[in-house]
Formats: sequence, structure tokens, C-alpha cells
Amino acid sequence: QLFPVIARDNGSRTIMVSAHPVILSATRLSKSFDDVVHLRGHPYSGVFDVVSQADLALDRLDERPFFLYVHLLDTHFPHRLEPPYDQWLDRRARSPQMLLDQPRFYENADFTQGDKEYLRGLHDGSILQSDAGIARLIAALKARRLFENTVFIIGGDHGEVLGEDGATVGHGSNSFDEVMRVPLIVSGPGVPVGERYSPSVANLDIVPTLVGLLGFETSAEFHG
Repeated sequence: QLFPVIARDNGSRTIMVSAHPVILSATRLSKSFDDVVHLRGHPYSGVFDVVSQADLALDRLDERPFFLYVHLLDTHFPHRLEPPYDQWLDRRARSPQMLLDQPRFYENADFTQGDKEYLRGLHDGSILQSDAGIARLIAALKARRLFENTVFIIGGDHGEVLGEDGATVGHGSNSFDEVMRVPLIVSGPGVPVGERYSPSVANLDIVPTLVGLLGFETSAEFHG
């Protein structure tokens, strides 16, 4: 059972805002939400457009608790950076044979130090850009006096290899720490402040954790 269904069964309004090209209205995930806003034409960029739509969605809330799912893709290739988020890119360092701003997955390449720095600049700039967008969402919640009573989660489904081994970039079939180890940040009521949890966890642990934290009732069985 998907978490939006569990949340709705427990009296919450459920909203998804996404620019993901795969999560369309016909998917099971989309159908599990009360309201869906899908931004077309922004497949791998547009954090500020997505957050603006999330801000508008907050205006449509009623007295019920809410579950807002915001899917951002700015840290996913291909990156689209605008000033000042392109501040770490040295465009002179790009290898002419590679479109390093649009890699899917490369193996057995020959990345120079300049290539590696350019890839890192793309990714770091996208993280900074996403961070600025998330800050706007937090500000929108605070402006409505909602943030203090909201459990806020930031997670990811995979990372990226950025040529660290001199030969590989992307998130293909091979397993790398850079791909498998992703951020998971949780804050809000009932969550200890400033603590780090050292044992390994996975995204499948998020839903049962939320169900327990929020006191939701469900007949769903979890593997997390």
C-alpha cells in the first residue's frame, strides 16, 4: 500500500508536485494522490518552478493534515545550471569528445582531471540550486506557520559516479558507494535534533518510520 493511500485513510489531504517525465497521471503513484501537479517540459530541471507550484498547492489546503510530495530532479543528469549555480564550472576544461553536461552512463572512458572537476562542478552546482529551492519551500511553510508542525524529509533514490575512478560516470548497473549512499534527512516533531544514525538504512524504511512517527493506523505490511 502506497503511503499517500495510508495518509488519506488517516484523514490527510495528499498532494504531489513533480516534473518527473515518468510519473504521469496514468501511473499508480499519481492515482494514489488527491491532487497532482505535473510540470511538463521540465524533465530534469526546474526546482524553482516545482517549488512555486508546491507553494500554490499550500494555498489550497483545508483544515485537514496534509502529505505533500515534491519530486525534484535538478541533481540528476542532464544538469541545467544558471548563475550563480554554475560558479564551479570551468567550461574550458571540458573534453571535446564528451557532452559532460548530458551523460547517461559511461564506462571505460578516459576522464582527465579537468573532466572530473567539471563533473563535480555540475553536481555541486545542482545541489546548491536544489538547496536554494528547498529553502524557498521551507520559507513557504514557515510563512503559513506550518513548518514547526510538519515532518520534513529529504531523500534520494540514487547518487552519481562522477569519474572518481577515471573511467566511469552515471548510475548504471555497477554498484558504487557514490550511487548507493544517498542523503536521508528527517526533521520535525518527534525527531531528535542534530543526531546522526550510523547503521545503514534504505528508502523502504521511510514509510514504516513515518507510520510509527505519525501514529497512523494501517493494515499494510512493511519490509522496512
